[in-house]
Amino acid sequence: MPENLGARIREGRLARDMTQEDLARLIGTTKQNVYKYETGIITNIPLDKLEEIARVLGMDPAALCGWSEPVLVSATLPAGGITLTDEEKLLVLAYRAATPSAQEIAMEVLSNHPAKPGP
Repeated sequence: MPENLGARIREGRLARDMTQEDLARLIGTTKQNVYKYETGIITNIPLDKLEEIARVLGMDPAALCGWSEPVLVSATLPAGGITLTDEEKLLVLAYRAATPSAQEIAMEVLSNHPAKPGP
C-alpha cells in the first residue's frame, strides 16, 4: 500500500477505473483539487472530503489515511459475473457515495419503474 495519502487516493481511483473528473464529480469538488490531493499539493484535505473519497472508493477512511490496513467494500456477483457500461459504473459509484437517505430515495424510484425488457 502506498505510503502517502495522495498515492492511496490515486491507487483507489485507478483500481475502480475512474478518472479524476469522475471522482471529483462524485465528491463535489473539481478535477484540479483531485489532482492536487493525489500529487500532495493539497495535504490538508478537509475531513468531510476524506470521508467522501473513502466512501466513493469503497475504503475504510482509516485505511485511506494509512492508519489501518485496507478494507475494500466489494459485491458478490453471480456466477459468470456481469458487465457494466460506463454509465452503470458511475451510477453504482454515485449510489455508494450518496447518503443513506439519498440511497433510499434512489431505491424507491427504481423499484417503482418496471424493468427494461432484455435484448
